[in-house]
Amino acid sequence: MASDVEKAFSDAAVKHSACPSSKQGGSLGSFKKGAMVPAFDAIVFAEEAGTIHGPVKTPFGAHLIYIQNRQEVEASK
Repeated sequence: MASDVEKAFSDAAVKHSACPSSKQGGSLGSFKKGAMVPAFDAIVFAEEAGTIHGPVKTPFGAHLIYIQNRQEVEASK
């Protein structure tokens, strides 16, 4: 079940975001460190999950970032 913060973020993304991810409530899915621009990665991989962070400015605009959860991935051997 989605938290109140997660639901509010999703609803706001659908209503206000110009990003294609707005159709998924702002969800970018899972991605590895380095897949996004540095300013975005700096928040996603260091800040607290379960809260909204930002605005974060990138070459693609200003973003609010909701970190739903973070999974540690074992490095390839």
